[in-house]
Amino acid sequence: MRAVEHFIIIVDIKGRITWMDRNSKNLIPDGIQGSLSIFDILQEQDHSTVEMALAVAMDSGREERTSARLLKTSSGQIDVTLWIDPLEGNDNLCTVVISRPTSESDLEFMDLHSFVLTVDEAMDKVQSPVISADQHARILMLNLAAEELSGFTTREVLGKNISTLFTLEAGSSDDFKKALEAVMKGDVRNINAPLQTKAGKIIDQSWRITYAVIGEEGEGILMAFGYDPQKVPKNVDSVAEFEDNLSLLVSRSADLAGALDPSGKVDEDLIRLVEAQSLHFGIIHVDGLDNGTMIFHAGADRARAEGILDSPLLDLEELSRMEKPVVVELDPWAHRGKMPQAVNSILYIPIGSGTSSRGFAIFGTEGSLRRWESRTPILQIFCNQILASLRHSGLIKMLASRTMELQSLYEVSHILTSTLDIETLLQEVVEKGCSLANANRCDVYRTDERTDLPVLLKSHVLDEGLSGSELDDLTILEVTKTGKSIVNNEVAEENNPFSIKSSMIGVPLIVAGEVAGAMALYRCASQFTERDLKVMELFATATALALRNASLYEKLNGTALELQAYNDFLAHDVANYNVPIHGYLEILLSNPCLDEKQKGYVWKALKQSDNITSLVSNVRRLAEIRLRERSKEMKPVDIVPILSQIIADHSNTICEGTVIRFEPSIESAMVKGDEEVRDIFMNLLKNACQYGGGSIVEISVSRHLEDGMAYWKVDFSDQGKGIPDEWKKRIFQRFWETDSDRRAETKGLGLCVVQALCQYYGGMVWVSDRVEGKPSSGSVFSVILPIAMNPS
Repeated sequence: MRAVEHFIIIVDIKGRITWMDRNSKNLIPDGIQGSLSIFDILQEQDHSTVEMALAVAMDSGREERTSARLLKTSSGQIDVTLWIDPLEGNDNLCTVVISRPTSESDLEFMDLHSFVLTVDEAMDKVQSPVISADQHARILMLNLAAEELSGFTTREVLGKNISTLFTLEAGSSDDFKKALEAVMKGDVRNINAPLQTKAGKIIDQSWRITYAVIGEEGEGILMAFGYDPQKVPKNVDSVAEFEDNLSLLVSRSADLAGALDPSGKVDEDLIRLVEAQSLHFGIIHVDGLDNGTMIFHAGADRARAEGILDSPLLDLEELSRMEKPVVVELDPWAHRGKMPQAVNSILYIPIGSGTSSRGFAIFGTEGSLRRWESRTPILQIFCNQILASLRHSGLIKMLASRTMELQSLYEVSHILTSTLDIETLLQEVVEKGCSLANANRCDVYRTDERTDLPVLLKSHVLDEGLSGSELDDLTILEVTKTGKSIVNNEVAEENNPFSIKSSMIGVPLIVAGEVAGAMALYRCASQFTERDLKVMELFATATALALRNASLYEKLNGTALELQAYNDFLAHDVANYNVPIHGYLEILLSNPCLDEKQKGYVWKALKQSDNITSLVSNVRRLAEIRLRERSKEMKPVDIVPILSQIIADHSNTICEGTVIRFEPSIESAMVKGDEEVRDIFMNLLKNACQYGGGSIVEISVSRHLEDGMAYWKVDFSDQGKGIPDEWKKRIFQRFWETDSDRRAETKGLGLCVVQALCQYYGGMVWVSDRVEGKPSSGSVFSVILPIAMNPS
């Protein structure tokens, strides 16, 4: 029977791999380093399908199944099935089993293999070879001792029949099958089955075979424990005792490995194991994990357990240097009162090894060294299984915590950027601050520019009994002065630092290196951690930026309203003042008593009055363009008839004495705009006639491409004095004129209006020489506007 390809990984909602079994590491493509995603091991065309299955599994909380293809396996690119199952107790992680099953029995095999992998690290600690298989005798796992003895890895024999590892003669083969059948019915058999190594060597080996039922329908795990047949009495007894307790570990390992907080289950299992092994006590001391130091004990209460650990009879400093289990023989008279009665030997087991050492276990009993030999393997498995469970639990909790923090910060940043109203923003900040830090109160302060003191802006209180103290006020002042975060803990009982009455965090609100204010958070009965402080510092950074943006928006809005008021004054009052002036000048001009020189003065004054009217109109237009938002839907406008109409209307007024040539080669040119497009061409025509030297003005329409976009281009060409190169860009600025003649006649807002309108419609305007390189030959003002589809 072929081996079933089978791998197990744990991923988060984004598909990032947080854990994988040792076989799965063979799936990593060459060249991939650092963080790894499930999508890195799958073909690209399957990414969207797997992403959808992950999302559905996370949302529904139920198992999802989908198909995909692996990039790299021992068989090349192959089709696989992904079983995606949300991890119990954590909403952000899924277990993904990657397999290639072909039958229901293969599915059962896959489940059992997943189960065995939960104790693979522990089984590797067993010094004797151990082979595990399912009820159909298909190999699930070899421990390290079995891999070293046989030369095969688990991956190489996974799914093969267990008999393929042995060299059996015809009669022995039948005996082996009968032994397996008997074991499945609950018997325990010792058989001789020589092992055939990968190199072809035959090793004489005996096996004690047992079957542990782990499912309600009888499914279980076949365990074969190897021993030297030359040491039958000793080894068989040891294996038999080991097997008697194996079912306890196997039955509890899945619950222990999958529990989000396995500490309670550890206490239960330690008590059962101590009783099953007829030990007097068991103490497990684990440290170096996120949970801090943890002590589990059975057969002794907490006080007695701590007394045993502190006993001078145990040199824990010396024992901690040991990498293998050590038995310490005790003098029954020397340890009287310091150890439980009848304990005359202690087994010390290091948990983990080398740099990954994470603690130790101590078991006490009466008896000799030989009594410990039969117990040590099962106790080693149990201790290392606990370490793996606690480590896995810690990683899950840490990942869940970090994921929640990142999700909260993302939601907060989204909220902080969704409004520019300061009052709304402040309310969101104090509410989210309490939620993010699990605080009972959140205050936000600003630094007063005059006094340089913190001033309360907003407060959100969940516990009315919680109020800031004088010390808290000084803390906030120090935060705003130094720009550094501070944590204050107020204790309820003197000389007892653990009796927390309240805890406070003060974090500065810093923007561009300046302290703009501070945020204070309060919590009752428990203290803030360094992690809380870091999260709130990130939150404070986002808050400071959001408040600065809202403040700038408020100032800009106020400035815009003020400018609008000035514009209304200019457009209304100045225009009203100019109307009678213009009327009186017209009356004066018609006075027959004035000579020609006097009439000339009046005429110039009348022209300046017209300029005032034009200036007011242009200022009003500029203000309207600047303040209004761009229309989302601009209608198509045909500029050819607009140009023709403007020329017809003004050929005898502003363009009197100027020859205008407009002979379009097209009948229609649709642009995106509205009726105010007319103002662009009106201003440019007036400019060309006024400063074109009274000669010929030519107007043309053509297609134009700019950065891959299509435009209609309109050119106004005159034969005036022209514009020097250094003035060409500045001519569209407000109140800029090229010469004294223009300054005397207008204030230069016409071209500024043209530029503002062009930008509003998504176009551009510029000026160039009529003859390239010769400014004195005249100017060409060019406008481009985006092409619109003809509605017909």
